[in-house]
Amino acid sequence: MRLATICSSRLLIPILIVAALAQTLPAGGQELVEVGSMPYGPCYATALNSARDVAFLGNGSVLQAVDVFSPLEPVLVGELQLPGAVHDLFYGGERLYVANGHGGLRVITMEYETDDAGMVTKVEFTEIGSVVGSLTDARNLDIVNNRAYIANGRHGLAVVDVEDPTQPELLGSYPMSGEALEVAVHPATERAYVAAGVVSERSGLFIIDVQDPASMQEITHTYDATDVSSVAVVGNLLYVLDRTNEKGLCVVTGINTDTPVQHLYFDTGGDKVSITVHNSSTLNQIVFVADGASGVSIVDVTDPDGFQMKSGGFIGGGDHLDTPGFATKVYATPGTDTTLVADDNGGLRILGKIGNMEGLWEMSFFDTPGLARGIAISGDVAYIADGDGVRVYDISSPLAFPELGMVALAKDFQGIAASGNVAYVTAPDGLHLVDATKPSAITTTPIFEELGNEDIPARKVAVVNNVLSMTNGDPDNGIILCILDVTTPSQPRDLDYPSMPPSLGLGIAMDKDMTYVAGSDGLYAIDRNKLPGTLRSIESLNSSVRVAVLGGYAYVTDADGLCILDVANAVDGAAARLTGRWPNPLSLTPTTVAVAGPTVYAVGENTLHQTVYAVGDNTLHVIDVTRVKNAEGVESDTITELDPLTLPLDKEGDILATSGNRVYVIAGAAGVRIYGVDRDAPVANAGADISLFSGFTAYLNAEASTDDVAVMKYNWRCLNSNIVPSDGDKSEARFITPKVSQPTQYEFELTVEDKAGRTSTDTMVVTVKPYTGRGESSSGSSGCTLSPEAGFRAEWLFLAGLMAVLRLRRRKR
Repeated sequence: MRLATICSSRLLIPILIVAALAQTLPAGGQELVEVGSMPYGPCYATALNSARDVAFLGNGSVLQAVDVFSPLEPVLVGELQLPGAVHDLFYGGERLYVANGHGGLRVITMEYETDDAGMVTKVEFTEIGSVVGSLTDARNLDIVNNRAYIANGRHGLAVVDVEDPTQPELLGSYPMSGEALEVAVHPATERAYVAAGVVSERSGLFIIDVQDPASMQEITHTYDATDVSSVAVVGNLLYVLDRTNEKGLCVVTGINTDTPVQHLYFDTGGDKVSITVHNSSTLNQIVFVADGASGVSIVDVTDPDGFQMKSGGFIGGGDHLDTPGFATKVYATPGTDTTLVADDNGGLRILGKIGNMEGLWEMSFFDTPGLARGIAISGDVAYIADGDGVRVYDISSPLAFPELGMVALAKDFQGIAASGNVAYVTAPDGLHLVDATKPSAITTTPIFEELGNEDIPARKVAVVNNVLSMTNGDPDNGIILCILDVTTPSQPRDLDYPSMPPSLGLGIAMDKDMTYVAGSDGLYAIDRNKLPGTLRSIESLNSSVRVAVLGGYAYVTDADGLCILDVANAVDGAAARLTGRWPNPLSLTPTTVAVAGPTVYAVGENTLHQTVYAVGDNTLHVIDVTRVKNAEGVESDTITELDPLTLPLDKEGDILATSGNRVYVIAGAAGVRIYGVDRDAPVANAGADISLFSGFTAYLNAEASTDDVAVMKYNWRCLNSNIVPSDGDKSEARFITPKVSQPTQYEFELTVEDKAGRTSTDTMVVTVKPYTGRGESSSGSSGCTLSPEAGFRAEWLFLAGLMAVLRLRRRKR
């Protein structure tokens, strides 16, 4: 703002700018926008370009390239963020086809940069085509004769024409019971074999005639298959992996005939997740089984009725090669000594051989985070519980989320809450403290074990103002509510164990006075100012599940949808007042719920907006609550559902957390996505004018700019000079003030833009004065420093040395 040049208008100019924006910008809408993501997560898929020694892997929703020329030292050389989780990779024809979960099918090309020795130093990914539409759960794919056959999860089988990879076209879909997990196609008979897990009262193996993708037909069969997790077709052989106890791996021979034969099952003893089959001169009659927690198994399938573990398959012996994570996929390439394992939270494991020795051993790994399952936010820090432990992120900017550190947990995660610089994590063995006071040395400590009994697990947790509320136990054996004083986080002190009705569920929330617990028959509350006390019912509901509280209102999900309760007077013993209800039109019981937005009305306003996020069946419901206060101070709510999002969501986890007007959503293996309802245009604030001398660094700061969700873009430019600031596309830019003979004003314009594309501008002035060397000082709230880029003249160095000598003489006196 031009405060220095028009000093008498300090108060008027901001008002005029806002008024102009209101006139020229489009009216605020109700658009849900994605403003950022923390996309990394488990590794489910991998592939290899053996000619260039580059491995490809999925790291959550990020496709990565890793140079494995030296397998002992894998190096990341490229990555590309995709909309959904990377569930499967098909490498062929110098292209990657990605089964991308809710992101559908993506077609990617690669360009390689190499050094003088021919080693790959960079891989540039380019997405050249995609199909989404009904492909919202793409898990696995097989490509035969320019057609991609996609196991589309709960939506069945889909067929896509990829003859022109830049314009893939969906040819048809076939719905089926169960979930399509994997698909393999026999080219000669044009039959697709689909692994569909457990299907009620029928086989988990589907055979589909795919000759006409627009009119696919199921072919009946009598194969013994119950819980099919993986299929593979090699020649005229069909390999089936069944997770049922005492089943496992079998082969069906003669699938090109009218009399195919299913042979005996062989149980590998592991989790039986997926199979990779090679019948070649280098990997003759070998099946690799990704066996989940048991790692990798190698099965000799030479005799169809006598499968056995391959002798000497692993250096050191044993039936399995153990991996630290949960092995989900093996990629083995004939003619190479490198075998890759997608190991979930264990990342990418790289296996190889030692000289001429038989068997494989693990040479190295490329780590990835685990599957995020819970999130809590305190200030500008997010705590995310995954398969490895708890990771801590700086979320001060929606444009970047640096990881501050992580700590491992020995037990599985149950619930998470955060306050100040610490997070509290519940697990089967009690309550754990994650202390991020020193980001460089994050620690975890077990601080509470209810009755010292691991059979009574800690479950859900909330914390407000140094008081923590936690549920322990399970619905079958009873749930206990624990209220603890955590003024000293590492030494919690018992406050109360109020008795709980057996109907209470697992939802828990707190405000400054009350603890709320959702039960099957209603919402219960206890006043923490009057402990010891009892939980009392404040509203009858239909199988309530979760609860969130903001600004004196409780938002509760139950079997009928979402209900909004005024609980402002609950501390005085009053019952809750129902102010609104959103009936779920899909008849899906929402579970996890969170609410974001202001809690007080802006000055002179009688309307405020809050946004409720409720998780249904792979759906994020977004509900606008417009609250209006009349002249008597009575509030009323208007509820409007915005367009829902289809995401891979776990209804049981603490997968939602809010900060300001933003919500952080754990989207399964796709990582954490950040959304907000963008109603208003941003407001640019270029900061106050500054004055400084030539040769100094001037800093331009836009951090005071605001938006109701997030400022996504910044642009600084000088209006009356050819000065180009460094980092001109960031919130803080800088430049070296030029040499001038008299005071000169340089006007800088700041433009900010939000996710919806709405912009706002503001200006500020930098006055540069000639430097005379007489000790004048610079001024301005934006700050300035001596610039190393400006250099130091000889007289500056002489002057600095003289001053140092004078100071030394004064001290000696």
